[in-house]
Amino acid sequence: MTSQAQLLIPSQQGSLAKIGKAHSIIQPLYEKIFSLRDSPGWNVPADILATEAAPCALRVLDLIEGPKGDTAAHRIQADLSRLALVL
Repeated sequence: MTSQAQLLIPSQQGSLAKIGKAHSIIQPLYEKIFSLRDSPGWNVPADILATEAAPCALRVLDLIEGPKGDTAAHRIQADLSRLALVL
């Protein structure tokens, strides 16, 4: 876009310069943001749900319902599988 800057009117050129400055400030943050987002501690509530709360609920449901076909435990396991894809 900066290669075509001469086609802009002066006020647009000033705005483009401001955008360029903001971009140079923000650009280094992208890598930091995405590395944080990919870290295991990013979504602590979902991690606790998947690793502690849901397995406990599954054990309780297995004790209550026993190993049957389409039980609440199986639905929770399916939800956990979908959650694992999101995490």
